Amino acid sequence: MQVDSAEGRGYTAEYLLAGGQEVMTVAKQVDPEQVAFLFPGGRYVITRQFEMLCTPAEAVDCVLNRATEVTLSPAESVLGELDGEQFLSVHTVMGWLTEVGASSSADISSETRTIAGTHATCVTVNGAETARVSEFEACVTDTGLLGSFAGTVDGVPKSVVLKAVSGTVDPELFHVPEGAAIIDERASTPA
Repeated sequence: MQVDSAEGRGYTAEYLLAGGQEVMTVAKQVDPEQVAFLFPGGRYVITRQFEMLCTPAEAVDCVLNRATEVTLSPAESVLGELDGEQFLSVHTVMGWLTEVGASSSADISSETRTIAGTHATCVTVNGAETARVSEFEACVTDTGLLGSFAGTVDGVPKSVVLKAVSGTVDPELFHVPEGAAIIDERASTPA
């Protein structure tokens, strides 16, 4: 499984969360480098100029902070707050796969599938007794995106499925939403 190939190109990926009850969008633009996560509970955007967190979904308030680094693995705690702990980054899932790979008790099988029109490698893990996540199924696309995840993490069932992916990105996803109240904390954020 390869996760780095998604790093070098722009895309928009739409995910179904919580068994398909919620939709989340991840958009990445390469030039200029920026990333946006849009959830039913808000919007989290990182650009070279700012890091923006908007809540609730209607974007009543958007807080701007000084950007630290543009990455597809932004503060997992922020993403967890926005989506009710449902979204998982491909890097988090790959970490769990690495952990279960070291478990001698784990039963691991793999197969290939097509998810959202994209080829993916899927791994099913059972009985990894010493791992944080001991039983799950995860798929990663050939382009390095999370294709799907189903399992229980810390006693909480999680389900993430890639619904659609495209090579185009709407630049408006990275802007402050129209009508949002802006709280600019960049001046008070240490460089």
